[in-house]
Amino acid sequence: MSRLRRQIHAYVTPDLRKTLRVYAARRNCSESAIVDEAIKRYLDNETDSSLVLRRLDQVNRAMGGMQRSLEVITETVAAFIEIYYAHTPSIAPADKAAARQEAAARFASFMQHVSTKLRAGPSFAVELVKDGALVEDSELGVGIAEPDGAAP
Repeated sequence: MSRLRRQIHAYVTPDLRKTLRVYAARRNCSESAIVDEAIKRYLDNETDSSLVLRRLDQVNRAMGGMQRSLEVITETVAAFIEIYYAHTPSIAPADKAAARQEAAARFASFMQHVSTKLRAGPSFAVELVKDGALVEDSELGVGIAEPDGAAP
């Protein structure tokens, strides 16, 4: 801080003047030092509102990424269901009880697999979505195969 100072004359309300005196006495520093620091902060635009606005902007960007991830998941589930119904035959009424038991066992296995994958680290969605942009099928080297084995 420069030792050369210039005096200014500012007018404040009596209540603000009293608050300034009490604050300076509590902090054991001069009123000039407090006013100097307050003006610097005000002019640096580092107010609480600017900090809050920056943090809100960060949250907004993060939410945009989450929205894109949700869109990817939704489209993936929809595509899976469409393909599943297209390739899964109906079950005869006599076989439904056995099918339900088999489905319960397979679902338990699936849930165990998902649990293991979640503990393992980076998810499929993180691999599929890079910086908010979907990876092209050509980059993955895969595509959905048509029933006759040809790519779409």
